[in-house]
Amino acid sequence: MATKSININKDNIYEWICSTGYLLPQIEIELDRLEKLYPVGSIVVNESAIDPFVIINGTRQRKALSISNLELASDEQEQLRMAARKHTDLPQEIIDQIKRNQQKRDDGRTDNF
Repeated sequence: MATKSININKDNIYEWICSTGYLLPQIEIELDRLEKLYPVGSIVVNESAIDPFVIINGTRQRKALSISNLELASDEQEQLRMAARKHTDLPQEIIDQIKRNQQKRDDGRTDNF
């Protein structure tokens, strides 16, 4: 059974980046590949929320991202670093947290870091 293989190397990497949509396609083959990956109608965009003049003029206001709930206390972060280095003197709280995370992975659930 014949299979198609894709040979990506340093000579054609730019072409494949354009073909996958990370950059705009510039030639017909890149456009054909992009349309095979993302058929017309497969991506739904809220066109009323996009103002092309704001993008062109560069006047779009960026929204501030809040990552405060993802930040760990510096003491807890240091203890987790120690755990990653396999230090044996870990507080029981950290050991329990590690066990809970392992149980979540075993159950097929994702971690909430």
